[in-house]
Amino acid sequence: MMYATRMHILVLLLVCAVTVEIAAVCQPSPKDLESQFSKSCANLAALPPPLKCEDVWESFVEGFADRNPSDTASDYFNPYFTTLPIEVGASESLFWSRVEELVPMVSMMNENATIYSSKNIPASAIIDQLNTTANFCWCGYPDEPCTCENCIPVISFWEEFSTRFALASTGTIFWLSMSSAETYRNSSFFAMNEIPNLNASTVDGVVPLVVHGSNPGESCGEGSLVTLQNGLRDRGIEDFVCYDIYGDPLDPRQLVDCAVGIITAIQKGNVPTPSPCFGTAGGSGSRILIIVVPTAAATVTIAVVVIVVLVIITILYRRRRANSDGLL
Repeated sequence: MMYATRMHILVLLLVCAVTVEIAAVCQPSPKDLESQFSKSCANLAALPPPLKCEDVWESFVEGFADRNPSDTASDYFNPYFTTLPIEVGASESLFWSRVEELVPMVSMMNENATIYSSKNIPASAIIDQLNTTANFCWCGYPDEPCTCENCIPVISFWEEFSTRFALASTGTIFWLSMSSAETYRNSSFFAMNEIPNLNASTVDGVVPLVVHGSNPGESCGEGSLVTLQNGLRDRGIEDFVCYDIYGDPLDPRQLVDCAVGIITAIQKGNVPTPSPCFGTAGGSGSRILIIVVPTAAATVTIAVVVIVVLVIITILYRRRRANSDGLL
């Protein structure tokens, strides 16, 4: 009986903990959402005149105000993107997956290349900063009740942004992703919203930049990255050059400098200068440069093999010398 009581208490505590965690992650829109939006807009966006943050706010809130939060379609945000359209030059688009901490440094903290991502395009940067500073869902603003299940309005917004960003992108497209067991995922925004909306008549090719961290994962020419290349080819996008980027995960500046160096060279119409920080593999019609950069684990393995081989050679030499001297 005592054991059952303890189990009931434990279950109750777990339920309460989960409930508190869900509440912390997603809250209904706060009363001061407009002032938070205006602050984010003023801090981040260089709005084209005569557009003002008040105008942008009115078009944004139209996407979810007084709407059922579980039925917020992505096209509800059309007025917002009409008010603040996405504009990006040829070969300036950077898409990304699971490398959020690197993206601002690649797209915003360099002087050698013009690179646009969701972190510095005004229409997305405002919302990105808004979600960074407060954990809530935009729904039922300001008085409608909202459970924020799956935070549908937020998901719908980013689906619409991803679609429009892809449609606006031309020239060479860059995709920065962390290497993993499945680097390119069919469930990602890149797969579901961005690739399907790339225009093969205006997109010259796609350049994946695969970041290798401390955990082993796929390299260019392997697994899901081959799936990505084949899918692009089916859409009529043939040019595909994939770069494996290596560096110290504890020093992201190395990874950023490598990625920016590759992007800058390609934007200028050049082949990136060979460097120990990357290796590449490409498909049909692509320039291919293979640079083998062993990881730390591979270096240790090679060292052990070399030592073993040297020991064996030494033993054989001594036996042969002993035989020649008549000692064996």
